[in-house]
Amino acid sequence: YFPGGRIEPGGISSGDFLREGFRAEASVSVLSEDLSPILSGIWPGEKDGKLEGVLDPVIFVKDRIVTRGRLDGKIFGGVISITALEAERIFSSAPMVKLSADFSSIDLGKLTGDTPFGRIEGVLNGYIRNLEIAGIQPQSFDMLLETAEGSRGGEKISLRAVENISRIGAGQSPFVGFAGVLTSFFETLSYRKIGVRATLSNDYFTVNGTIDEDGTEYIMKRGGLSGVNIVNRNPDNRIRFKDMVNRIKRVLDEDR
Repeated sequence: YFPGGRIEPGGISSGDFLREGFRAEASVSVLSEDLSPILSGIWPGEKDGKLEGVLDPVIFVKDRIVTRGRLDGKIFGGVISITALEAERIFSSAPMVKLSADFSSIDLGKLTGDTPFGRIEGVLNGYIRNLEIAGIQPQSFDMLLETAEGSRGGEKISLRAVENISRIGAGQSPFVGFAGVLTSFFETLSYRKIGVRATLSNDYFTVNGTIDEDGTEYIMKRGGLSGVNIVNRNPDNRIRFKDMVNRIKRVLDEDR
């Protein structure tokens, strides 16, 4: 059992230990009715999270686990699918976990509503591929986050969230000049689309906007006169992952 669910092993077979070393094969079913015990420390407002699926086979070879199959979850009003789940160095102090995940129809209001980052209304789709985590430290990934345009007619974003997206991604506030005067009359702004592509490789983190119009790279495109664009003015930026984590921490700490 784990908080909010259970894991049911299937048939287990093993190889010739003396000739091949430790090797075993099994199947695993994951059943969860409530992920809130796991999510409570991060998103206490999420009460409907579920996860289920079958990993078959699950292959143990020496200090490595390789799986096939998929885990499907329902969370924040959307769905998430986890595949390519692996683990290496499982008997060490810093085991390596690998996975990929695709998600769709995530309700951004539920995801961001109880966080210091700022509230965003809309629908989020995307993926994270080839995620590798050693201990608790990410080593590499390729991530795409994009909002669906006009899917629910509620694409709104708080001024705090706009500021934080800009400071984390583009590095400067968009609220300068006329834009700053205009936004002084609003608590939230409309947007047309938010798109972010982020990668981590060899300890370097890069972030780019996915919206390209007339040679300009946007992280967020405004949805009307009351909106503000966030432009990535340095598309070739690279930053040490540790420095990016510290930047995010500073942004969130300033908003508490």
